[in-house]
Amino acid sequence: FMVVEKRAAGAGGSLEPPAKKRALAMLPALHTRPSCAATLSFPTETFEGLSQEFQERQERRDAVFASVKGVSKDCEKAVMALLRGQKEDADTLVTQSIARVQAGQTICKSEEDRSGAFSGSVEACVKARAMLKFFETGGLLSKGDVPFAKRQEYLAGVMGFASELQRYAVLRGTEKDVSSLMVCKRLVDALNAELMLFDWKNGPLRQKYDSIKYVVRQLEDKLFELSLQQGVDLDTINNGEEAVGEGVTVVQVSEFAEMRKEMEEYDEKREMVIKQCRDMQKGSKNSIYMLHRGEMEKAKTQLETVKVQAEKLLPLVSENETLRGGSFSNAMEEYAEGLLFLIFLKEGRIATSQDLEPCTAVEYVGGLLDLTGEVGRYAVKEATKRNVGEVQKCQVVIDRIMGEFMGAVGLPGGVAKKLDQCKQTLRKMDNLLYELSLSRKSAAVQEG
Repeated sequence: FMVVEKRAAGAGGSLEPPAKKRALAMLPALHTRPSCAATLSFPTETFEGLSQEFQERQERRDAVFASVKGVSKDCEKAVMALLRGQKEDADTLVTQSIARVQAGQTICKSEEDRSGAFSGSVEACVKARAMLKFFETGGLLSKGDVPFAKRQEYLAGVMGFASELQRYAVLRGTEKDVSSLMVCKRLVDALNAELMLFDWKNGPLRQKYDSIKYVVRQLEDKLFELSLQQGVDLDTINNGEEAVGEGVTVVQVSEFAEMRKEMEEYDEKREMVIKQCRDMQKGSKNSIYMLHRGEMEKAKTQLETVKVQAEKLLPLVSENETLRGGSFSNAMEEYAEGLLFLIFLKEGRIATSQDLEPCTAVEYVGGLLDLTGEVGRYAVKEATKRNVGEVQKCQVVIDRIMGEFMGAVGLPGGVAKKLDQCKQTLRKMDNLLYELSLSRKSAAVQEG
């Protein structure tokens, strides 16, 4: 070996040791993309714009979260301070918390920004401020006292405040302070009387309202137990309602009537949106079934009908952003999925977000990730025909879509979960191509 190496070196050449050659030969090969990847059209500018939009969305949500970080804890401290008799400390904490919430409100640009930590901080501020108002006037905090709170946040906050009165009642009961318990019971009874008139739907507010009924019962029990004790003025208990109710406005009835009217109107609009969205979603699903059967024109007509239905609802959902979330947004994602699938089969490209108006960015991405499942089903159908080229095209599409959004920040939770399904579909495509390669080799061997 040394002789051969010296001869080669002397002749101006070079020779690598055989062991090194064998090591180089054992390196894994990089996988190359199919040739069809170069012919497929992807909306690169759309993907880049969406990534930027989601990035800005995440930065804004981070800024909102930072502005109210610790507000809920400070409000809880304020409530605890009030129950210990430290009113000045509680007042300072509540004032600071409300100032931070109002500063964070200027950052919010949508209901999505407001949801979560910010909305929870507003509820905590309402609860703490209501407790302060109770000790100042014996009445309930009005909606006008907290203009930064939305209707749902105000109601949740005052319900939370009423629940806190349960502990206060126990503390004053140990001192046999019947008058304070009567003031407390008067407020909770008045609040409960107004809340009973609301048509609560299943949700967080319904659960909070159920706790109010428990507080009412607890206060009644405490007063009854105190009436059995020596040293308690029974006349104060029997005539307490009249004594504490003179000249005091406990609850702003007109405000609750207005909120109740707003909620009823909102529920009517919501029910109408849900009903029409069922038809939209059904139409979009039927169009996808038509596409799998090869009925392109029927699917196109069906999707055009869905778009007309969506455009009729747009003015209504634009009035209240919360109406767009849920049923309407889900229906638009289904529409986006159907139209994306149609354009993919008909034109061999991925549609841009402009092609899918009036879908929002979130609805477009949701439909795009759902598209991977339909493309995977289409690939299985083509695999039965041994159409390797079409299966490869489907694999490239799914791989590119997942690659674009796998590392994206700011994706909504529901959309982010769809990435896991997309990953599973991609693995199925890889296995499908592998099995097709085995079947082709097996056929070639049999022919040979």
